[in-house]
Amino acid sequence: MKAIYILISLFVLIPSAWADQSTKRDNDNHLILNIDSLRNQYERIWQLTPSTYRVMKNGKIGVADSTGAIIIPVEFNQIWDMDNNLNIKVLYNGKMGLYNLSGRIIINPDYDNIWPFMNGKAKVIKNGKIGYFSQEGKIIIPCEYQQIWDFENGRAKVLKEGL
Repeated sequence: MKAIYILISLFVLIPSAWADQSTKRDNDNHLILNIDSLRNQYERIWQLTPSTYRVMKNGKIGVADSTGAIIIPVEFNQIWDMDNNLNIKVLYNGKMGLYNLSGRIIINPDYDNIWPFMNGKAKVIKNGKIGYFSQEGKIIIPCEYQQIWDFENGRAKVLKEGL
């Protein structure tokens, strides 16, 4: 009887341990990608978070999750590390934009620079003019000023055409 139990255990338990290796999980229950499954699709792969990866194809970079699904399209020249708000700065034809980790565009890649968010606002520069965006991607101050100082009490001092 013991021999039958051991044989059944070998046929049931061992194959399940060898099952699809791409479904392993880490200590935080993040799905761990089987990198080998993506190596045929992409020229290069870098880990961004425990469950997301920068991927490169034909010299363009995007972000994929641990299942291989594309989060940020593989069309950018550069993708930076994630900020504290789970936003990812991208570079497209010399212009910067911002995506969140779910793949939603926060700021279109039309800007010369994007500063980190402070108190829910990010300073941006476009064609030499400065403005501000909210974390939701709404324009707070349009890019039409030479200088904008930091916000105090919900207001920011601006300089436009020397005035």
